[in-house]
Amino acid sequence: MIPSENIGTVLEDNTIVWKRQMSVNALDLWNAVATRQGLNHWFMPTRFEVTQGGRFSFEKGWDGIISDITPRHHIQFDADGGGGGYLRFEIEVNDHGCLFSLTDRMSEGLDAKLNFWPATPLDHLHQPGGPGAHWNSVAAGYHRFVDSLESHITGASVNSDYDELCDIYRAVLDDHYGPDVIQ
Repeated sequence: MIPSENIGTVLEDNTIVWKRQMSVNALDLWNAVATRQGLNHWFMPTRFEVTQGGRFSFEKGWDGIISDITPRHHIQFDADGGGGGYLRFEIEVNDHGCLFSLTDRMSEGLDAKLNFWPATPLDHLHQPGGPGAHWNSVAAGYHRFVDSLESHITGASVNSDYDELCDIYRAVLDDHYGPDVIQ
């Protein structure tokens, strides 16, 4: 069972944040989210220049620029194409270690039916908010990335079932959009 406190929160129709408290120091967490070696362990192979305005390329994702960076605090990857999409990692130091946040903002008009991985089952492409909003397999994927980061950085075993997460995020998205949205 997935702990409910680990479920992502829909901030806006196209923006979801996942937060996770970890008993780690900020430097170790920063090295995991803002270095090539760190990202390769828990996220995906990535090429980037760790500087404001530096270019990045996520192997299985997209390309763009680092639009905002403050070491040991946050790094934001903005997608090329002008659609407003970004991925942001934030670290907040507290008495229990660090609160990590991953915020994903989908690019305007991104459509699950047109922009999915060919192996994704159709029931995982549920996009109740329409183009530009998250679909359940994307939300489940980001959840698993945060699980992978936690496992990588803490050494704890964090196992999550992808199909279960897709079902959970289908319910989360349906709850956010309500029953009156036409798909």
